[in-house]
Amino acid sequence: MVSSLLKGKRILVTGGSRGIGKAIMEFCASQGATVFFTYHQTLPDSSATADSKDAGRNQSTSPGHFPDSCPCDVRSEPDIQAAVAEATEYMGGLDVLVNSAGVLHKERIQELTQQGWQDSIDINLKGLVLMCKAAAPHLREAKGCVVNISSVSGIRGTWLGVSYAASKAGILAVTKSLARELAPEIRVNCVAPGPVETDMLDQFADNNAREYFRKRNQLKRIGEPLDVAKVVGFLASDLAGFMTGQTLVVDGGEVML
Repeated sequence: MVSSLLKGKRILVTGGSRGIGKAIMEFCASQGATVFFTYHQTLPDSSATADSKDAGRNQSTSPGHFPDSCPCDVRSEPDIQAAVAEATEYMGGLDVLVNSAGVLHKERIQELTQQGWQDSIDINLKGLVLMCKAAAPHLREAKGCVVNISSVSGIRGTWLGVSYAASKAGILAVTKSLARELAPEIRVNCVAPGPVETDMLDQFADNNAREYFRKRNQLKRIGEPLDVAKVVGFLASDLAGFMTGQTLVVDGGEVML
């Protein structure tokens, strides 16, 4: 059953093939949106979306259809421009951009490499900015919005990941700056998740770490991708029509702003 929170919205989700991005893509489609997503290396593995590249083009563009997709390396501005062009052609325009593509490098400061630092900045931060640049003319025409995915690591810092924390902190500043620059036609907001059960969390969190994460927030559990997707859906909807430049923390009450 398709709900109507996002009925009629045309949404582009970067990094939509896995983790939080995949949950956002699937939730938006379930709420009546037409969705297009980008991926870098992996396509979704669920039966609902695994064949979306072929199935999406055979569906009508009525709300709730299977999303379509294209590969995009967000480190490349030509890739970004091509992805936005394909998405807007497919959907007939663009109402919402969700910047979810990201990477996590786990390292101590003495182990930090130039390549690791550059990947974090290029993928998590520069790619987000360039995606906003490419999408802005379409969003302005539609009086749409941007939802950026940051992290509580960008607010409180983290251990074993200075490049990740720095890039995610940058997203908070970019969100505020673009909210000012692109107003009043385009709203720009941000979601900062805490630990969420994804393959990215698997990179650095064993059972002991997971137990620690559960204990330090107020709700005593680790977040699920859908927890984040629902907040993104709210910010993408008309219910958040008087919000811009804001960051909503989704972490079970660990960080309280």
